[in-house]
Amino acid sequence: MEPVALRSTTCVILAETGARSRQTRSDLRRGLIAKPDAAVHTALGGARRTILSGWRCHDRIAEDAPPCLVFATGNPGKIEEVRYLLGDISLNLVTATELGLDLPASEPYATFAENAAHKALHVARQTSHLVMGEDSGLEVDALNGRPGVRSKRYSGPAGDAQANNAKLLRELTGVPWPRRRARFRCAVALARTGTVVCAADGNCEGFIAERPRGSGGFGYDPLFYLPDRRQTMAELAENEKNRISHRARALERARPFIRQYALRG
Repeated sequence: MEPVALRSTTCVILAETGARSRQTRSDLRRGLIAKPDAAVHTALGGARRTILSGWRCHDRIAEDAPPCLVFATGNPGKIEEVRYLLGDISLNLVTATELGLDLPASEPYATFAENAAHKALHVARQTSHLVMGEDSGLEVDALNGRPGVRSKRYSGPAGDAQANNAKLLRELTGVPWPRRRARFRCAVALARTGTVVCAADGNCEGFIAERPRGSGGFGYDPLFYLPDRRQTMAELAENEKNRISHRARALERARPFIRQYALRG
């Protein structure tokens, strides 16, 4: 009988799986990430179980599983982009929400780097896994760097992208093209056991268009014009956007550390 550590949302369960194959265990592990309680119920059935009370679901996974990297965000656009960018590294990339961990209630600091570290440290206090915090936004020269760290909630606390874009265009009414220069900025922080162990940043330069163009991306992408491509971010193919974005450049700088973590855990 081979013991395999399985995750649930409230405890760690050790199931005696007998001749369960590696492939079956891998399928089970993926199921546990997506629907922990249902997967545990289906997989274990009437099998003998030992419940180790007090262990959080995210503290142990099957011993042959890749290490977990916990992403401290609830933004679906960022989640999909990071999954794509780190897809070649052997990691279980999961969000704090998927593991039932609390995200910080606010982004209280004046810089992207400080907010990224704040998010990473907040979640890292709740798990033994490596946690990635990220903060990003748009800076416009004619607006003295606004919206900046307020990018997500520029038009109000609801964080509505369409309202944010409309406000930005109103504030830039009559501003000539040379003064519409802008950049996306991204800061990434990796934390474990209460310490930031890696930090990186990345920029993408462009201009603010006079009207939205394109249906891809999210946030300010329909207004962010790239002169060398003569397209907005929202008009780019997804793989092209992911290759040149500020988030891609920040993660590229953090990649050596993330890859080493994937190898060593």
